[in-house]
Amino acid sequence: MSVRGRLLLAASGLLCVAVCQAAPDFAGAPASDDVFIRTLGTDGGNVCDNPSSALGKATLLDAMFNGADFVGRRPVVVDRRLIQGQLLIMETYCPDKLQDFKDDFQDLKFDDVIND
Repeated sequence: MSVRGRLLLAASGLLCVAVCQAAPDFAGAPASDDVFIRTLGTDGGNVCDNPSSALGKATLLDAMFNGADFVGRRPVVVDRRLIQGQLLIMETYCPDKLQDFKDDFQDLKFDDVIND
């Protein structure tokens, strides 16, 4: 996997951290501001670099599969909260790119599948 691909995966791992910071009651204790400064910098880092790129979209969509490696691999209905963290980062750091990102993922099926 390319360096850019690894960075995109790392950025997607920040989704829960961003949600925890923005809404502490949503996912547990809030993260410190230091975590975000080191990871996202002052411009949103790789999350805002090119959020609607083909690689970024493919990486995010790849995470929305059933976990099979080859035979039986299929997309699944996921909870909207899986992309909520990225939306929060983009609202904060790069609101001008937010609508394009939303347009790319508007056709996905979401449902309330995460148990609280």
